[in-house]
Order: sequence, then structure tokens, then C-alpha cells
Amino acid sequence: MNFDTEVKQYLKRLSKALPHDIPDRKRLLSDIEHNLRTYIQEHPSVTWEEVIGEFGRAEELADSILSGLPASEVVASLHKQKRSYTLLILAGILLLLLCACIAGYIINWERTDHVIRLEPHYILDGTEVTSEEFQRKKNK
Repeated sequence: MNFDTEVKQYLKRLSKALPHDIPDRKRLLSDIEHNLRTYIQEHPSVTWEEVIGEFGRAEELADSILSGLPASEVVASLHKQKRSYTLLILAGILLLLLCACIAGYIINWERTDHVIRLEPHYILDGTEVTSEEFQRKKNK
């Protein structure tokens, strides 16, 4: 039988149950996948329940793997993962704050009048004159 979907789901659950930075995590997951597929190939009439009976549920296997690691390493890994999540949340909050500031600036920009109004300069015969003088001399 082909248990491709079940193997992928099993590995996904196992991956979620393990801390992200345990030593040789990728190699460990790869070895377990290889062992699962080899067992299934060697026992062509096996059911998925029998495979689970041989290897255990993904969560049980994760517990077994973690129990084989030094406690200090597991605790350090979990603390590191917690710090990563905290930094990610903080970065998200800062990003939202930045977006809110930019949106506020844009809204304020649109509400104000940005046209710089300068009085026109009238130059007559090479000298600057007021608008009244310009109109008077123009009408003469």
C-alpha cells in the first residue's frame, strides 16, 4: 500500500511536536521518514495502524526523542523559541505602529492645503512694481 499522505502528515505532526532548534533536527526527521518508508516497503500488506503500532504516535515519538536529550538543552531550546516568538510579535507591533504613523501622516497631508501662494511679481521696464502700479501704467 502507498501511505504517502499518512507519512507526510505523521512527519508534520512530529515536526510540530519537536522544538525548532534541537540538534540535527532535519537529519532526524529525514531518518524517521526513511525508516517509515523502509518499514512500509518491507511489509507490503501492513496497515497504517500497524505502522503506528511499530513507531508510536508522532507525539509519543517526539517525547521519546526529547527524553533522550539533556534537559538543559531542551529547556534552552524552548526558551530560545519563546524569545523568537516574542521578537516576532514585537516586530509585528512595531510594523503596525509604523503603518499607523504613515497613514496618519498621509491623512494629515491630504487635509492641509499644500499650495504655496506667492504674490505675483510685476516687472515693468526692468524694475519690480506693485500690482496697482502695473495696472495703472498698463492702462495709460
